Amino acid sequence: MPDPDLLERLHTTECGQLAVRDAVDIAFGPSWERSGTGVRGALRLQRQASTEPVTVVDVGGTVIFTIRTVSELPKPLLRLDPATESAEIPVEISASRCDAHALTESKKSFVFPMWVSLGEAPEQYLEIEPEGDSRRLLEQLLDECRPAG
Repeated sequence: MPDPDLLERLHTTECGQLAVRDAVDIAFGPSWERSGTGVRGALRLQRQASTEPVTVVDVGGTVIFTIRTVSELPKPLLRLDPATESAEIPVEISASRCDAHALTESKKSFVFPMWVSLGEAPEQYLEIEPEGDSRRLLEQLLDECRPAG
């Protein structure tokens, strides 16, 4: 039997995600560098239209990559107050699953999940994808972790 509330829940979720994306631009920052077996940089938040607080509750890795905050921040990771225009979360990303199964099955190797809330609204699931230098460095990590042969 179909769920009569499914469309309403999907609509509410999509509206919540859109509200967060309209309020703040969340992206991989422009400066990334190799650090041992990983790369270091930052996730950057830039306020857009909203004056509500924005809270980054958590960020997750992918099948291949692990992401962690550089200073092991407690959760929530960041709160962008109404008077603050931008902020960064320093992170380190490493290739932690280089086995053949993970490499073969990973369809979204570069799509990182985040949970973000706007004001007092419930947290929303978002996805961010690196571009530019961050993407190039992650592609290098992926190439290096592939089994030879």
